[in-house]
Amino acid sequence: MDQQQYWTGDEREYQYHAVERFVKCFRTYNLPQLVEDEKCNKHNMKQDRILCQSDERQSISHWNIFKACFLREVLLLKRNSPVQIFKAIQITFLGFILSTLFFRTEMSQDTIFDGNKYMGALFMAVAAVNFNGMTELTMTVKRLPIFYKQRELLRLPGWAILCSTFLISIPMSLMETGLWTCSTYFAIGYAPSPVR
Repeated sequence: MDQQQYWTGDEREYQYHAVERFVKCFRTYNLPQLVEDEKCNKHNMKQDRILCQSDERQSISHWNIFKACFLREVLLLKRNSPVQIFKAIQITFLGFILSTLFFRTEMSQDTIFDGNKYMGALFMAVAAVNFNGMTELTMTVKRLPIFYKQRELLRLPGWAILCSTFLISIPMSLMETGLWTCSTYFAIGYAPSPVR
């Protein structure tokens, strides 16, 4: 009944086809005979086990799978390098803003209220570094369907994909926290000398 709304041609050329006619045309085609064949429907568990064991013998080693996943993550990191550069610039800029807000010449260390200022600076540092990682979270969520597809269809182990992502993200997070620490630690006055 609702087929006519999808018709783009001339109204006079439109013809309604019932579902039964579609079924009849499908049954007369030779492909459904393969699907309905009894040989295809019989499920032989012993033969399936033998096929799985032969697949395991001919499969790629775990080290090669891990290497391929790691190289793919490096490629994705290169592709997303503008995002990583923007995050580095953003964290440095936020660090300099925070260090001018809590400048060490104005941060005395005599009372409990002065300690509250340092706690506020630490809270702002944790919040800034935490929210800077939200872009990484959205990129990870976007890649979840690919992860599930590779795990299910290609039978790739989940640990290889996740370990490669984890190992690539460690240097990036160390770089971000290093930039943050270099731009705020001495300027706020957490330590009295720049050597520390």
